[in-house]
Amino acid sequence: MTKIGIFDSGVGGLTIASKIQERASKHKIIYYADNAFFPYGSKDEDIVIQRSIYLTKQLLSEGCNIIIVACNTASSAALELLRKQFDVPIIGIEPAVKPAMENTSSGKALLLATPLTTTGERLSRLEKNYVDQGQLYSLPMEGLAEKIELGLLSKDSLMSELQFILDEYYHLGVDALILGCTHYYFLKKYLSEISPAHILIFDSINGVIKRIEKIISEEMNSDQVEQVHENIDCYVTGNITSFMVSITSIIDYGFELPKLLIMKKNHIE
Repeated sequence: MTKIGIFDSGVGGLTIASKIQERASKHKIIYYADNAFFPYGSKDEDIVIQRSIYLTKQLLSEGCNIIIVACNTASSAALELLRKQFDVPIIGIEPAVKPAMENTSSGKALLLATPLTTTGERLSRLEKNYVDQGQLYSLPMEGLAEKIELGLLSKDSLMSELQFILDEYYHLGVDALILGCTHYYFLKKYLSEISPAHILIFDSINGVIKRIEKIISEEMNSDQVEQVHENIDCYVTGNITSFMVSITSIIDYGFELPKLLIMKKNHIE
């Protein structure tokens, strides 16, 4: 049976889990929300690496045979190390710089990401490979993932603050906006509403889904009959109550989530 293991520092990775469940419900999904160490984006890189190794081990112990690092920060810090250490397909997340730079008319794109992602080596490689004559602005959004995790999606002050920031770059000619954190995907509808009509918004989710489908079709046993899994097993390493507040906020906002079987998991290795 194909078991897909996904981890993130909180609710952000559920954006990916939801899409997988929607398109491949016959595959079992196990999700780890490592909110005991949320947010990864402001942690030291060594801590993020240690957590990524620990959570990968936990998912493998659950029988997962595909791992998704559903966090740009963790992917930037630990993806290559995880691939060397573990002998299963491991899929990471990286900012959608390539499609953004291929589709921008002005040659200018803005990346919203966590501080650790904006200073990471993976982003430097993306810039070297895909930003030629154009310009990529990288903006560390300190505290934004925290506001989303705390359930402040619908707060007018948050959106006013974002609009003020975005308008500054739009006036510089930016016409492509890159969401460099899975938490930010929950804001996509809002960002579209407060942005001019010509602004293109890019995220990494579809790329991850295509990669998963390719791995399953090429490497997994497609002859095996698998049952439909309606629930996602969701393990929370920190406070379950605060995690439920985040989930409720996301649902109230209008984002559809799959059924989650939420369970407490101690975060100590």
